Amino acid sequence: MTIATALHELARANPGRLALRGGDEQLTLAELDLRARVAARVILDRRLARVTLAAPGSIDLAVAFLGALYAGRAVVPLHVDTPAAQRAEVVDPRALQSGGPIDAPIDGDVALVLSTSGTTGAARGVVIGHDSLARHTAAVARVLALTPADVVLAVLPLAHSYGCRMALLAPLLCGATVVIAERFSARASLALLAEHRVTWVPVVPTMLAAWVALPGAPTALRWCLSAGAPLPDALYRAAEARLGCEVRQGYGLSEASFATLDAPPARRGMGTVGRALPGVELALAASGEVLVRGDNLMRGYEEGGVLTPIDRRDWLATGDVGRLDASGRLVIMDRLKDVVLVGGYTVHPAEVEAAIAAHPAVQAVAVVGRPHPFSGEELVAHVVTTLADPREIEPFICERLVTYKVPRVWRRCAELPLGPSGKVLRRVLRGLPQGGDRT
Repeated sequence: MTIATALHELARANPGRLALRGGDEQLTLAELDLRARVAARVILDRRLARVTLAAPGSIDLAVAFLGALYAGRAVVPLHVDTPAAQRAEVVDPRALQSGGPIDAPIDGDVALVLSTSGTTGAARGVVIGHDSLARHTAAVARVLALTPADVVLAVLPLAHSYGCRMALLAPLLCGATVVIAERFSARASLALLAEHRVTWVPVVPTMLAAWVALPGAPTALRWCLSAGAPLPDALYRAAEARLGCEVRQGYGLSEASFATLDAPPARRGMGTVGRALPGVELALAASGEVLVRGDNLMRGYEEGGVLTPIDRRDWLATGDVGRLDASGRLVIMDRLKDVVLVGGYTVHPAEVEAAIAAHPAVQAVAVVGRPHPFSGEELVAHVVTTLADPREIEPFICERLVTYKVPRVWRRCAELPLGPSGKVLRRVLRGLPQGGDRT
């Protein structure tokens, strides 16, 4: 069974159930299924092997996305801000809404080709099959345990693995109603949470930080999911207080979407990203690197139209360093490539960032390493803060960290460079000029 056949059967069984809301429009499951089948017919008539999409969040975008899956074709979702030079193959979602529908979804091979740059900056396509997309998303849906009574806010970009699976596909499989936002705005999204009595939302930490900064009443959320980047304990607590609900965490990457999830009714573990999902195995290498295998794995990387397959029976090295707590829940320590060696000591920037983020004057922080002639590497802290001199934070963290973990270089920033999914672009920080340091 594919995502498309599952939704088609759900629509036949529950035609009048509300599925999508966006702007002034809404669609029942039957209406969504019909529009997806119409889009699929256009895609097949135009002989599109792949459907490249790049548009703000909308019902039209969701219909085009699902239409490609109904046609058994591959979706190539690009971020809405993708440069014009890379948008030559983009299909207008509205152009897929004319003609008659196909009778039923068609089986296919490749379902998604996701663009990822990892830590190197070199663009590659992550190829995901219809089979694994269906099995893994169904497992996610079971663990989330959303119901037709739930309302989900989709503010994550559908171009990202996290957004398309958690904000659209899994909620629809659960029978929940998805409210699609055009793009993330802190004030506008808080208004949508209140207007639609949203009960669940997947986000990244930068979104939580934006909400925390705005006053207002608690929400109707039962709980929310944070993933895509580390969640400092201070922000964790502040977000729970602001939203009036539990914040849980999950972990995955484009190549191995959502390996673990900390979802109710399991006891919450602050700082952990939960246990492995059904159909996913988890292990730790001798170096502490997280290894995964199972239904969540990609088929391989595609570069220049050529697929380099992986053996999905083998372990995939994630590049993340982790540990398991006493209950078997995964704790992500850092990126393996982000680990900094200071005078022979191993330093995880995430630990240093958490200590700095606990300071009340800090709004955001990212710590990276840079070469040092004596110690090998030294820590550089990039801080968004209300303080005129970020070095004023140093006494605060000296009470929390051993000396070699305290940054030697402090830089005050107006903002941190973020990628489309909200992750800090550390390679950009590493490439900044060496001058202008506060040391």
